[in-house]
Amino acid sequence: MKHISWNYPIVCQTEKEDFIKTGKDVGGGEILSVKQLSKLSIIKSIWRQEIHAHGRGFPFPEMASVFAKKSVYSPHNDTIGSSWFTRFTRRFVFNRYDKIIAQTEYGKNRLIESGIQKKKIVVIPAAVDYNFFSNPTGGKSFRKKYNLGKDPFILAVGIRALKNPMSILRACERTGVKAVMIGPYKKEDLEKTWKGKGFEWYLPPEELLKSKNVVLPGQLSGKDFLAALDAATVFVNSSDYESFGLAVYEAAASGIPLCLPDQGTFDAFRDCALFHENNNEDQLSNNIKIYINNPMIRRKNTRKAKEIAKNNDYEIIKDKYTKLYKSLNIIK
Repeated sequence: MKHISWNYPIVCQTEKEDFIKTGKDVGGGEILSVKQLSKLSIIKSIWRQEIHAHGRGFPFPEMASVFAKKSVYSPHNDTIGSSWFTRFTRRFVFNRYDKIIAQTEYGKNRLIESGIQKKKIVVIPAAVDYNFFSNPTGGKSFRKKYNLGKDPFILAVGIRALKNPMSILRACERTGVKAVMIGPYKKEDLEKTWKGKGFEWYLPPEELLKSKNVVLPGQLSGKDFLAALDAATVFVNSSDYESFGLAVYEAAASGIPLCLPDQGTFDAFRDCALFHENNNEDQLSNNIKIYINNPMIRRKNTRKAKEIAKNNDYEIIKDKYTKLYKSLNIIK
């Protein structure tokens, strides 16, 4: 079996959250990184093979179904484009796959609305390493390292423009709390994180770097990220778009209350998070204040959110992959 990714290795917190490797753990075979191969070599490698392709809008891996024997596709996106030509092409390509994996029910419905055949879509979320994230430690050391004292602060993951870091920062300024934002903010750190060039779009706005109310630890992973989660008061996501938002589930597993954008992607957390319009700084500021001033709401929401994260644990998602591959006779 061939597991095809737009790039590999991918950026993830633990081995269990490597969604490309999860497929390999179940189906065996080989992982192919499109970025490292020519189109001809890709076609030769997958010709009449059983494949699971993971794409983010590039011709390959999207086109892999044309050359494969049996095929599964994880688009990591729930929209198929804005222009009529892009939508027409992707409808044709997607519908050639035996199965399409959406990460949420909302994503599934969006794909159906775009013309992807309902019978081909299965919902399998990204895996959360629940055992790792449900036991956060190191918060005191993190606060000391970044001079955060004992005051409340919010934590956000991802600082490129799509994540609306400036809206989060201004909401924090109105609330009177600091913002800790995780992600590479220097070109050299970016290339180290992604193990290559061409990802400058991932860098934050210059305005963010000049603020005195933001702490930028860079890209954190493993125990360092766990320490940030252990120290944080509130977790904020305010993205324009998310197809899943794994960092939200990691934060939920660690027991931090969630402030989320009012998008269908996060419907799983409707009863245990506070929602805001993604660029409404007043709404976000008010929600942060609610959490800071009301420990009862914090406890209620974090308890429910942890259960949702637990339901997406690696072993549960691995089992879903197993059932999918078996249904297609890719594995016995």
